Amino acid sequence: MSGLAARLMPLFGRCVVQKVQPATVSKGGIYIPASASPKSGCHMAKVVAVSPPKGTGNAAVSEDWAKLQVGQTVMVPEFGGMKVEVDDEELFVFRGEDILAVVKDE
Repeated sequence: MSGLAARLMPLFGRCVVQKVQPATVSKGGIYIPASASPKSGCHMAKVVAVSPPKGTGNAAVSEDWAKLQVGQTVMVPEFGGMKVEVDDEELFVFRGEDILAVVKDE
């Protein structure tokens, strides 16, 4: 992560993510063309920065937001978020309620 991207601090219940490119080679070494990837409507992304929780009045949302941490992998909608370029890196800013899921480590 570049210097400026690492210093980003989103505001008002937003987070900054970097979308993760799907694998182009299977575990068995077979090359997977882009046209063969499933169109699920969502992307995997790494969390780059998280704002402090905003006062939504919804305790469940605030509790989930407090668990979101830099470095986690999350699912975000295919379309949405605000695209920003920082030091030649493509990042996206999403509202907290637009984060679909957190992918837990095994």
